[in-house]
Parts: sequence; structure tokens; C-alpha cells
Amino acid sequence: MKKHKKLLSRFVFFSVFILVLITLLCTKKLWLASMAAVLDVPFTEEHADLVIVEGGNIVPAVFMERAIELIKNNKAEKMLIVLNTADGAVDAFGVDNYPALLDSALKKNNISESQYHILLSHIQDPFTRNSAITIFQYLENEPAATDTLMLLQDTFHAKRSLLAYRKVFEPSEIHVLACSVPIHVNAQNWWQSLSGVRRVYGEYAKFIYYKFKGYI
Repeated sequence: MKKHKKLLSRFVFFSVFILVLITLLCTKKLWLASMAAVLDVPFTEEHADLVIVEGGNIVPAVFMERAIELIKNNKAEKMLIVLNTADGAVDAFGVDNYPALLDSALKKNNISESQYHILLSHIQDPFTRNSAITIFQYLENEPAATDTLMLLQDTFHAKRSLLAYRKVFEPSEIHVLACSVPIHVNAQNWWQSLSGVRRVYGEYAKFIYYKFKGYI
């Protein structure tokens, strides 16, 4: 009798294990997509006084296009383009005077000088937090009041960026929003490429680090 109970117990355990494995395999795309969706922010229709466009040496076209769209659709009043510099110059190989090229491109898109500002700053790691601090300090010295600012970020970076900025802006009355901008790697395909895997798992690692350090 004990032998039969033992065999039955093993059979039940094996059956449940197979069932769970089949369920996971059948819903793989769903939970993988959910992993990335957790890092995103809800869509917002709120109006912003200032749109923040973070760049490195240069600014990705997809973020500039979205910022221009927000201004033209009266969803934002002005954009602040943050470029990371070395010794006061934008270090982009083969590109001379990148800020001047940005000026020209914005004017071609009918964005006036009063609707944007290019901020050159040498920002170091942790980049998102230090970028938020740089912008906070910049706005403190600006005569024009800013009540609401909106961050433009890719879907994987949006939530951490929003939380990090809100932490830095806590002493102020500025309301911080975030708008996620779709890129070629997204919640539906990130596991199919090495760059996508790095983005998602890397973002989770950074999220944990920021939480541990009290940055969010």
C-alpha cells in the first residue's frame, strides 16, 4: 500500500510539473511581454510646460520627432535638449558643431528659438539621476516658471527615469510626467535579440540599484 501511495504521489508531482511546464511554454510570449511592460509608463494626454529630451553626444531622431510633435500639437510649450559634453564640446565623430546642426534642423521644422533650449552639460554615472539633478539646477535659475515637465524615454527606461526625476524634484512644486517613445526593440520582440535582452535585464538591474541607493 505504501509503495502504491509513493508511486501515486510521484505520478501526481510529475503530472503537475509537466502541466506547469506546458503552461509556461504556451504563455511564454505573454509573460515575456509582461516583463517589459512593467518597465513602461501609462500613456498620458496631460499638457507640459517643458519637454525633456535627453541625449548623449547626439539625440536620437525618434525623440526629437516626438518632441516636435508635442509642441506642434500644443501638448507642450517648450523643449529642453540635454547634450552630454566633454570639455564643453559635443564629442560626435565626423560632426562639427552639433548644436548648430540641431538649431538648423529645428528651424526647418518651424520650431522657433523661444520654443527650445540646448543645454550642454558633462553628466556622469549614474546618468539618469545626475541628469535629473542637472535639469533641476537649471530650472532653479530660470526666470520662467515651469509647473509641469515631461520626460521622453524609450519604453524600457521610462518608469525608472520617471521615478528618479520625481525623487530629485520632490523639494519643488514641479509635476513630472513621462512619455514613452516606441523604438525598434519593444515588449513584443525584446527576447529575440541580444540588444533587447541586455536592455530589459539591464534595466531591471539598474532599477534594483537605484532602489537600493535611494534614488527612486
